[in-house]
Amino acid sequence: MGGGYATTGLSDIALQWMVEKARDCRLELEKFPARPDPLQPREELRTTFYKLVPEFHRPIDLPDPNTGSTNEHLHLSLLTRYRADSSYRPKNLEDYFHRNPHKLPA
Repeated sequence: MGGGYATTGLSDIALQWMVEKARDCRLELEKFPARPDPLQPREELRTTFYKLVPEFHRPIDLPDPNTGSTNEHLHLSLLTRYRADSSYRPKNLEDYFHRNPHKLPA
């Protein structure tokens, strides 16, 4: 997720994930005030010039023909938002659940 907005609930999810991975590698970090919120309203990123660039939804967990599995996993915050917000249905996520219906959140 991006950042630089007054509300940081979505970007704090990514920040918290990076900090957890760094700590898993025994990197010592100071505590920081994170308030992850998967239900925070999204900011419109496609404004001005960026509306001219076609949208791209990267496929999720499609095996690479050269290397095989991508080893991707869906973050709990994504599943939380998917369950709670019926308007949150990115094409790549819908395609993923179509290929993996057993992973569709109840």
